Amino acid sequence: MRRARQKDTPNEDAVRNIVDAAPILHVSFNAPSTEDTEPQFPTILPMLGAMSSETLTDDEQVVYLHGSSAARLFHLGAGQREIGIPVCIAATLLDGYVLALTPFNHSCNYRSVVVFGYATKVTGTDEMMHAMKPITNHLITDRWTNSRTPPTKSELIATGILRVGSILQVSKYGTEVLMMTRKI
Repeated sequence: MRRARQKDTPNEDAVRNIVDAAPILHVSFNAPSTEDTEPQFPTILPMLGAMSSETLTDDEQVVYLHGSSAARLFHLGAGQREIGIPVCIAATLLDGYVLALTPFNHSCNYRSVVVFGYATKVTGTDEMMHAMKPITNHLITDRWTNSRTPPTKSELIATGILRVGSILQVSKYGTEVLMMTRKI
């Protein structure tokens, strides 16, 4: 059995396509430790999110994340640092399984992306509404149009939106083809 592996480094459109197709984004961060506390374990949270169609600068893409405004991540991103809290966002799409004769040679075909950036809490209603539209439509096409909008004041208070300006995007494609040959 021979294994033919292809790894690709896709362009920015491919990165956007992976993030846009992933139903859940996994967001990791480290809570800052203080003199009174021990270092914290890294935290990984499944979250809803979407890439913005706009960029902050020429090469800085924006990912918006949706969650409860009471969550710890939203308090950390609310202004402890001017640039925000460092986060890592991962999205993976499983395209198929590669099965071999033995379990030791099984693999997966996948597309994945990791976005590194700084998260800050969105506080303005205009930007919050701007972010909620792509996040909502990411779940179900045209859901924003077919929902009750605008949200109530209590909904705006309970909902948290983080803006992540990405500074680095790393993507990886895992594509394997198993070529079976048997000697008879």
